[in-house]
Formats: sequence, C-alpha cells, structure tokens
Amino acid sequence: MQAPTSARTATGEVRLDADEALVASGGPVETVLRFDGPARVEPPTLTDGSGTGVGPAGGETSEPGGGEPSGPRAGTEPVPRSTVRFDTPTAVTVGFRDRTANPPMVTVPPTPAGAATALTHASSALETLGPERSHPDRRGHPPLVAFGERDIPAAVQRATPESGIELRLPPSLTTCALAAPLAFYLGATVRVDEGRSRPRLRAPEAGIDRALPVEDGPFADAVADLLRRVFNLDCLARDRPAERLAGTGLLEQVGLDPGAVRARSPAERLAAYLETPFERIEAELPAWPLATYVDGGTRTVRCLPHLLDRLSLVYPAAASELDGSSLLRRALDGFYRGPGTALVDGTTEPAAVPADGDGVTTRSAGDVATADRLAPELRNARLHGWLADGTPIEAFKTTPTAYRNRLAAQCDREGPLDIAVVCNDTDMTGERAVADIYRDRAADLEVDVTVHGSLDRYALADLLQQPCDFVHYIGHCEREGLRCRNGYLDVADLETVRARTFFLNACGSYQQGQRLVERGSVAGAVTLTTVLDRHAATVGTAFARLLIRGVGFERALSLARQQILMGSDYAVVGDGTYALAPAASPAVLHVSEGESEGEGGFEVGQEVLSADATGRSHRSPFGRCDRLDGRPARVELSREETVALLRDRSLPVCYDGRLHWSTDLAAELTVGDT
Repeated sequence: MQAPTSARTATGEVRLDADEALVASGGPVETVLRFDGPARVEPPTLTDGSGTGVGPAGGETSEPGGGEPSGPRAGTEPVPRSTVRFDTPTAVTVGFRDRTANPPMVTVPPTPAGAATALTHASSALETLGPERSHPDRRGHPPLVAFGERDIPAAVQRATPESGIELRLPPSLTTCALAAPLAFYLGATVRVDEGRSRPRLRAPEAGIDRALPVEDGPFADAVADLLRRVFNLDCLARDRPAERLAGTGLLEQVGLDPGAVRARSPAERLAAYLETPFERIEAELPAWPLATYVDGGTRTVRCLPHLLDRLSLVYPAAASELDGSSLLRRALDGFYRGPGTALVDGTTEPAAVPADGDGVTTRSAGDVATADRLAPELRNARLHGWLADGTPIEAFKTTPTAYRNRLAAQCDREGPLDIAVVCNDTDMTGERAVADIYRDRAADLEVDVTVHGSLDRYALADLLQQPCDFVHYIGHCEREGLRCRNGYLDVADLETVRARTFFLNACGSYQQGQRLVERGSVAGAVTLTTVLDRHAATVGTAFARLLIRGVGFERALSLARQQILMGSDYAVVGDGTYALAPAASPAVLHVSEGESEGEGGFEVGQEVLSADATGRSHRSPFGRCDRLDGRPARVELSREETVALLRDRSLPVCYDGRLHWSTDLAAELTVGDT
C-alpha cells in the first residue's frame, strides 16, 4: 500500500491509516512487512562513509522547484534502516524475497523479429507500469536471451504487461538494440515490419503516432531523449513510502499534477509527458548514469538483458584511432581538469605536475604489451561501457562473458569479503601497505585480507583459481604473462578463474586482465602500456580506498587515475559498474573555496556515485529530504563547519583539483587555519 502524500510529516515520516498495509525495503534481499495500521514509518538514515552523512550546520542552497527544507541532520547509525512504529501491539507478518535469483530465459530466433520478441518480454521484469517503476526496487532483471526455436516460458508471458504502447521498427538487429531501453521501460510491444524504414512510437488510445529518425545515431539520440523525459518525470511523480524527494515542485513548472499523473494509464501518461515543456526543468535533473556503445549483431542482443538491468542507454559504437600526441594532449587536459570536473558545479582546478625526473622508474623492464587505443565518441552520461571491438579510453571494455560472470557472482556471494594482496617484486614491498586500506573497512564490514609475497607461477595460478572476491597484484607483466619468481604465469593457461575481481597493477596488463574475465572474473583494473612506479603506487592507493568504500570499478578508477599525468594508461575490463564492497550510497564530496571574499568559507557538494541502480534516491546530508542519485547536493559552510563535517566521516573528497580523504583534508584545513 502506498501512503498518500498528505500522510507525510515535515521530517519525511509516513503515517498509515487503520488499513491493511505493506511496507517493503529494498536491497539484494527485499523485506516486506504486512500488518493492519495505524502505524508510522520513519525513513532510512545513513551516516557512515558509504555516502550520506550528516552536515553539522547550515542548509542546502535553494534550487528551482526543489521544495526542500534545509537544516542540519544528526545521527550515528552505521547502516541504513527504516523504523515502523505502532501505537498498540500489532501482529506483523514478515516476508523475504531474494532479488539475486537467476532470471528466466527466453529463446528466440537470431533475427530482428526474434530480437523484437525478446524486447517485448523484457518488460515482464517490471513490477508496475506506474511511475514507481522509476525506482530500481520495482524493476527486476529482464529474462536472459538465447537463440533457437521460439520458447517463451509461461510465467514470462503472464508477467509481460499490456501497456497500449508499441514500437514499430525496421528489420535490423542494431535498431532493435538501440530501442531496447525505451521499449523495456515503457513496457512497449515491439514489432518488426518488413519493408519499413522509419521507426515509429505508437499508442493509439492516447493519440500517439510519432516518427523517429532513420539513421542509427540520431535514432539512438531520440530514444535516449524520450527515455530521459519519461523516466525523470516518473521519478518526480512517484509516491513511495518514506521517500520525500527533493525537486517534486518541478512538476508544477511543466503543468503536471502528481496525483493526476499517477491515475492515468501508461499510454495516457506518456502522451501527457510528451506534451510537457521538459526543457524547462531538464537542467535540474541528474545526468544519466550509464551509456553503452555497441556494434550490433546477435552478441549485442544477448547482452541486452544485462544492459537493461542497469537501465543503460544504448548507442552505436564509433571511435577514432589515437596516436601518441593525441594521447598526451588528452592526458594533459584530464590532468589539469582534475577529478572534480563537471561533477558538481562545472568548475575546473589545476593540479600540480610532478617535478622533472620525479618517479621515472617504470613498473617493468621487459617486453611489455601495449594496447592500441581508440577515442570513442561519447554521449551524455556519467559512465561509459564499450561492447564492441577495440580498446577505448574513458570507457570500460566489457564482454558478454563479463555479464554472465556478474550474474553468477550475484547469486553466489556470501561470507566475509575475501581480498588477496600479492606483491611479486621485493622492490615494491612498500606497496603491500595497501592491505591496511582494505582492513580499515573491517569496522563495519567483514573483511578477510591476506598478503602474499614473491609467489611462484603455481602458487599464483592456485590463488586465481580459488574463490576470492578481489586480487590486488603488484609486480611486473610482460608479453609472456604475470612475472613470478620462477617464470611467468599466462592466464590463458588456466582453465577457470574464481577470483571475482582484480587489479593488475603492472605494466601492460590489459591482455592478462581480459583473459581473467574470459575465464571467470567479473571486472578488473589494468594498464594499457608501461607505467611509472610512482604513478602506479599513487593510483593503487587511491583506487583501493575508493573500491573498499563501495565505489564501482569504473568510477573508482576514473577518480584514481586523475591523480597522475598519464591517467589514460589505466582502464577497466569487464563490467565496470560492478562494486567490490556493499554501500548504500557510495559518494564523493566536492569542496571548493566559497565565493564570499574574506569569510574563509567553502562550498561543499555531495555526489552519489552509483551506476547499478538508476532511479535510486538517498538521504541528503544537508537537508531533511531525499535526492535522486546523480543530483548533487550543495551547501555553503564556514571553515569550522567544513572541518567538522570532514572529520565526522570517511569519504573521498575532491579539493583543489586533487583527490583527498576527508579526515586527511580536515587535518590539512585545520593546519592552514592556525
């Protein structure tokens, strides 16, 4: 049962009347409570380093249509929790649903018509066609796709909704793939018309018959624009117990009433959305978390369920080759921009360049494999995946195997987090201290860290073939493989790999990393060429601190590699959205000097870094409201308030164009004030 908006208090508490009610909490295992009211549901709070801390003072800066109360929040709970309170003793039925179970599978011919059938039934994973579908808890994993004689399980057929919306497409696998995210989210029936060249979006009962572009690129852009419009308006209109979403007043600016929107049929709601002046409020809404670039064909169709599980936008892959001068120019641009570029306020900060001759020792003196890199044509998204040939920069290189491995990992994860640190070079033993970074999370997460030194090829092979959540390898990599004390280990010689994720912090480890994914791993960080020892240590330390705090692989590496000049030498292979450690809302703070001269204050912003749960919200650290992930929160604080906020939590912070840790920056600002 959804509580009406009028039942919410100023603090976001939801009051339920004396009716039968259901209260559900999200997560890998969904918990559902059934009871007869009255009752009060207090929204979840989270105050640890995983993302939504508490501001010591002040309130968020006002935003158009925000409707947010400002003011400090306080609390010390290490994990998010909701509280249900009753006025009298009440019988409660508790149920659980495991969201990590394997999804069903549909079998279709390897044709455009077969792909259209698979897309039609992908929406069987939607629990509702109302605006609440915008929250990831109401979207399951779409059915997997296999090729063969048509076979749609009866349960999938029953769950496939009738939305009154259809997409009519030309007979092209690529067009079907590009249309997938919109078709899935709308619950549309997808049909392929032989002889048709122009795609159309139709909903006859609502008077919709819209022609879409023919060319792949413009068609993908049109699909993305439509999905952003429908999805974001759904987010603003949805009604979820205990969620008090900032920015709902934006609906009024485009002439929509939330209650009236929720009461309409899916087709009528789509028609209303298409008529709204969405451009008035678009800048106030989050950037899309993920875009994936594909080369079409049956490989892409098989991967679509995994992309739709993340609600990724899908674009045709296009890229240009990079020569040495282009790489250097891009590296300089990225280094001087620093890690905070365009994440909160679009400002840039210069970063210090290492002194001449500083850190010139390379990670390997042998024959290092160097990957030929591509400059992909990237669209508007926070993270980018590359499901096509070639080695891109600024995007993770993923494969169908990586997605299959991710699904298996989600269904098989239990016990403490098992991390192995391997240092296979005695000159790099100082980097073994990275193990302490992983152990630091043990206060709120079970972590088992083991450190290995100078492994031979048999011991390293055995380690990679044993169940392990993460292997952090420090050492050398040549064309022959990972260097060991008695030769080289080529991952191609291993039949299977059970290390779920990895970081091969060695020169030219890209090929070995790809082989780890093909043999069982989900994702990992690698290098594309020779790297300097000092740079490798810097990236390794920053990456470890981000990863253990729940930041996904691609996001963590994109921040870590911006600490060095040649950050484009590092990349992620596999599913870059995968996160090693659990975190409700992995976040980064952005701190910059305040605009008021002479007052010594700061503007502090928080950005939640999630790409695996599009539409999720988190509790704002600066006001009594919830914010959509990806919609930054900002506040002006004095120096004292900023230092107190930083001391109170353990979070990555972008300040002065560089990545810091909150407690370290608090000490630095304190010293600077004395």
